Amino acid sequence: MFSEQAEFQLLKVLDISFRYSSPLNDKKKKVNRDGDNYLHIAARAGNINAFMYIFKQSIEKNVRLLEYNENHENPLHIAARMGILQVIVKGVFEHLELTANNEIKRLEGFIKKAKEAGNNADIKESQKELKEVKEKLKNDKSYIVEALRSKCALNKDKKTPLDCVSKTEKEDIKKAVGIQDKLICNKNFHLFLYVIGAVASIAALCLSLYLLFLTSQTFALSSIASMAFAGVTYLSFNACKEIYNLHNDGTSMQDVDITQVSEGISV
Repeated sequence: MFSEQAEFQLLKVLDISFRYSSPLNDKKKKVNRDGDNYLHIAARAGNINAFMYIFKQSIEKNVRLLEYNENHENPLHIAARMGILQVIVKGVFEHLELTANNEIKRLEGFIKKAKEAGNNADIKESQKELKEVKEKLKNDKSYIVEALRSKCALNKDKKTPLDCVSKTEKEDIKKAVGIQDKLICNKNFHLFLYVIGAVASIAALCLSLYLLFLTSQTFALSSIASMAFAGVTYLSFNACKEIYNLHNDGTSMQDVDITQVSEGISV
């Protein structure tokens, strides 16, 4: 067996984008590992340190590893099943924020000194780098959140990684990554505002049209037709948008208590 330090040294020289492919004559396999990358393997082994190290390497090299294997699971599905999802997600987010914040502080300090020295060229270049660092942090976080709960993160059982943990753990993870659900009460409140706004608008419209009708009947009728068409178009667009948003965010997201299953792997 390799020591942990030796394993990390080995990972440094390996292709981080590697995907496993089983031999064609391997018909006795109990678990389909085809398409597994190093994150799948680390998660299946329950090795938190290895997972964190590999993920950090993938972020530095801009390699996307939170992808499906042939069993239609991303590494976070396996991490959830092995009971290490919460630790991994919190650790990954802390690493992203710490790395980005250190770089942001460095660049802001450099910009401050450049301003004092009146070096406009350095200021412009550093401001560009600062923007890129903040954008990368935002994108990396979004990538993890999508892999946790979006409709693109459903396995064969139509569950996201967040669906595969207990309610308490799910809430802790969502809090750690800043996920805020669109609750039913919020939807009803928005609907209430829509109705109130519609009633007020209709009342104002009727009053305006009545006053207009007293002046010119023909112009009033044409105005009614135009506004009715515009209103129907607007409401239809918003209805379609709401349906799409519900479909996009409304993955199964059920509260599931699972029994952790240790499949075990040999590496």
